[in-house]
Amino acid sequence: MPEKVHVMKFPFIDHEVEILIEEKLLKYLKEISRDDLFEALNYIIKELSSNANKANLKRIHFRRKGLDINNKEHYSIGVKDFSKEINEKSELYFNLAKEMGFFVKIEMYIENNNLVINIIDNSPILPFEIERIREKFKRAYRFKTLDEVFKEGIDFTEGGGLGLIVVILMLRKIGLDEKVMKILTNNEKTHTRLEIPLSIVTSLESDIIAETIAKEIEDIPQFPPHILQLQKILGNPNSNFKDVSEIIQRDPALIADILKTANSVLYAMPNKVNTIEEAVKIMGFNGIRNLITVYTTKKILMNNYRLDIIENIMAHSAEVAFYSYEIARLYGIRKNIDEIYTGGILHDIGKIILNALRPDILDNIKTICREKGIPSYILEDLTNGYNHSIIGGKLSEKWGFSEILTSIIRYHHIPLDAKDEYIEPVSIVYLSDIIYYYKRQEVMFNDLNFRVKNMFNFSDKSDFDKLANSLISKFDKKLSNW
Repeated sequence: MPEKVHVMKFPFIDHEVEILIEEKLLKYLKEISRDDLFEALNYIIKELSSNANKANLKRIHFRRKGLDINNKEHYSIGVKDFSKEINEKSELYFNLAKEMGFFVKIEMYIENNNLVINIIDNSPILPFEIERIREKFKRAYRFKTLDEVFKEGIDFTEGGGLGLIVVILMLRKIGLDEKVMKILTNNEKTHTRLEIPLSIVTSLESDIIAETIAKEIEDIPQFPPHILQLQKILGNPNSNFKDVSEIIQRDPALIADILKTANSVLYAMPNKVNTIEEAVKIMGFNGIRNLITVYTTKKILMNNYRLDIIENIMAHSAEVAFYSYEIARLYGIRKNIDEIYTGGILHDIGKIILNALRPDILDNIKTICREKGIPSYILEDLTNGYNHSIIGGKLSEKWGFSEILTSIIRYHHIPLDAKDEYIEPVSIVYLSDIIYYYKRQEVMFNDLNFRVKNMFNFSDKSDFDKLANSLISKFDKKLSNW
């Protein structure tokens, strides 16, 4: 446990206690210079503390009624009048909570550059309560806004899950998802744990940083004119190979580089591609266009940034792209399959930019951000977590990437925040990124977004392992052949 832990402990939660929690939370967030998170965290803590309080009061209620809370039939009987009893006899229940030693404890501290918030009660979660919580999570991930919730007309009676939906929406509002929240229980207590990265940037901060970076790197050359012309032709459904070849033939180096790229592990084609004609036949105009986008982007970056950083990140991206293409193919997702592959390659472009900035550019950015009041640790940790994807998305807009590619780059850590039409392709790249780190034992199955689990029919870890192990084996075999 860290040295400095802020602890609040109460026998019950009422309105006066909520006000006290609010005051202490705001004071603490100001101390750590993250009071911008107050609105979201205040609601989240209130909701989770209220749930902990209800769990305790429910145990008292069952004891008063002579019911066994571990018995499903008794449980159904007891919960029917629970809310009414609590509302009508709140003072009695609060006094009993105090006499019987029940508590709700809130801990706040910094650990590994995360703000950790633990909400603890001394009422273990029952097995069928765990199932109810899972069902609430399933309902919660169907929605992106409260408007959607109320338009659907769902009946949120006591325990229906509205509070949990708002908690998840609040997490999304600050750029996070359900992975930062874990519910743990044993025979004595229940812990709800939140780990909020202190390096997460607000919308305003991301705009300032992205605009600053964009200004600092304006000397990066745009795509060459013949590449822009080629992209335009490849995007025209009425074009033919003659139109394409006339431009490509002017640039022998481009032919060699396209074939080299097409035959690299980045594209992992089943057979060796020997000519541009074969490349077009196998990949189609759209595939070639995406290939050229990747190739040209990489070449521009290589001329401006450190090669070792680019190669390391692109090696990761190549593996993610391979998995993305295979997942799309296995699940019969043909629409946007080329963009999914290209998105896999380009998803970490923000990480390349941020890792490879020249010291003088980085110093200029830090100076401007200090002047704007952005905490220094945000800049120091820009390349990790969610932040590089925010910056990558901003820069991809500047470079004129398509909306789907920009969405993949921007939301590959939080796929449910993408527009509805892009959630599927973004989720494929997100899943592929998870598999990459799962292979290296850096993430666990439980880290996978709940809705993405459902999207790909992972009923349990074995389903995920079957897909992941198959893809990993196929990639390793393909890599050894190259």
